[in-house]
Amino acid sequence: MSALQPHDVTGLLIEWRSGDAAAIDRLVPLVHGELRRIARRHMAGERQDHLLQATALVNEVYLKLIDIRRVLVDFARAEKNQKRGGALHRITFNQNLPITGDTPDDLIAIDEALRALSVEYERKAQVVELRFFG
Repeated sequence: MSALQPHDVTGLLIEWRSGDAAAIDRLVPLVHGELRRIARRHMAGERQDHLLQATALVNEVYLKLIDIRRVLVDFARAEKNQKRGGALHRITFNQNLPITGDTPDDLIAIDEALRALSVEYERKAQVVELRFFG
């Protein structure tokens, strides 16, 4: 069996990316076969009765790669959210807005908001507190 040529994989990936759904069906067996060949070569040094065979090794590696992908994607999403402010909503502060804290619910809501703000931005929370209550 000859080794898989990089241009074979690249060509099939390009075809698949361009919309040729059949390209992936041709790519997977090629890559799987090459991975099994590599695994067999590495497993040749193991004892004969080793429980993990080349195909099982390839499957285990595939599952690990899928997990790594998930970790990387989750990390990228979290980083993207942080760059964009996460779930925070930006509002413009207007000093001329009337401050109404007539109801207990308003005061409780302001207090909860200040507590949440102070967890990450203690100084900003103090400024807002002085503005509302000072």
